[in-house]
Amino acid sequence: MRTIENDMHVDTYNALGASPTPIAWPETYSSIQQGIVDGLDTSYGVFESGNLFEVQDYYTETNLYYASAYLIMSQDRFDSLPEDIQDTLQTLGRSFASEQRAINQDMEVEQKQHMIDEGMEIVDHSDVDVEAFRESVQSVYDRHADSFGDYVERITNLNR
Repeated sequence: MRTIENDMHVDTYNALGASPTPIAWPETYSSIQQGIVDGLDTSYGVFESGNLFEVQDYYTETNLYYASAYLIMSQDRFDSLPEDIQDTLQTLGRSFASEQRAINQDMEVEQKQHMIDEGMEIVDHSDVDVEAFRESVQSVYDRHADSFGDYVERITNLNR
């Protein structure tokens, strides 16, 4: 499996019984095309925009992770702004977060349909044994939990 060069990702694929292969994104398409790797994990948007449907026949909705889009500003810059501007940025940021999520969900529907139209076979999330994935990667949670404070517990509680 193509993965990024990240200990947690590599450990996860090892725990799942796969052979993790860190590959830079620009080489992903050709690595799949040449059989260097058999698959990868990515969102519909990245998969579709990278035309990976040209070299992959299947897409399984594992919902392994959520990658969010977020607004970032340095604390120093934010603190230098007048309080009314800070309040406006925070209020609009929260509002736009919800709007961005809705737009992203609509785009995923379109991207999924495009991939199906291109001949991809989509394995629906409801057909995936998610509990088997959870059991297989428990050692990864145990190994990396200290690095993430209470986030592991908070995320685990969201998904149960």
